[in-house]
Amino acid sequence: MDTRTPSVFALQRVTVRRGGAMLLDAVTCRIRTGECTALVGPSGAGKSTLLRLLNRLAEPSGGTVSFHGRPLPTWDVLGLRRRVSRCCSPTTSWTTCGSADRTSTTTGRPNCSNAWGCPQR
Repeated sequence: MDTRTPSVFALQRVTVRRGGAMLLDAVTCRIRTGECTALVGPSGAGKSTLLRLLNRLAEPSGGTVSFHGRPLPTWDVLGLRRRVSRCCSPTTSWTTCGSADRTSTTTGRPNCSNAWGCPQR
């Protein structure tokens, strides 16, 4: 791991188990300052679980999650959540003609009824 760029978040050998299931297995990564990071993977890969760790909506079974160099348990939960938020996008593809796509693209354009030229349903 490149340690020259400061990290907003650092995960070191993070494991999450729920019941008998291993949701994350020894994940080590950094989310660096000033960079855009994308989590991509199939359903059930642990993307949402990892994101839930970052604002302590979930706790790891093992390993360390740090925010600006401090382990998350040392942060006040409400103070941390005031500084860390999640923004999720629709799960549908931008190239389809689903209603979620039309809603996403027309929110700022109230007079636009069919932004993609898709057939109306």
